[in-house]
Amino acid sequence: MKAKNLLAILFPSIIMAMVVLVCFQNIFGFDALHIKGLMLYALALLFPIIFFIQGIISALTKTNFFIGILVSTLIFLLTLVLYMNSSALGYSLVYLLFGSLGYLLSKFFTKPKACKK
Repeated sequence: MKAKNLLAILFPSIIMAMVVLVCFQNIFGFDALHIKGLMLYALALLFPIIFFIQGIISALTKTNFFIGILVSTLIFLLTLVLYMNSSALGYSLVYLLFGSLGYLLSKFFTKPKACKK
């Protein structure tokens, strides 16, 4: 597997894991209010943007979109089980929608190169 394909698949998973570890393992010694705010920010803004970017990267690098989305969703569900409650489960559908939207928009706006004769 090429490095660009691996990056397209693992990009959101790495970012999500880092944010969750910073929030719930209290690596930097933040107080509870800051941790809660950071996690809400990540759930509402950061994770959808990351999934959208993953869709774009998958389309541009011609990586299998479904594998990337599956890996990212599984990482989110793992963090959901370990650190959050089931009320955040609805976010996974939003993230799938954003990832698909990024992929489809990128496919729509990138025109195939004309064949040279």
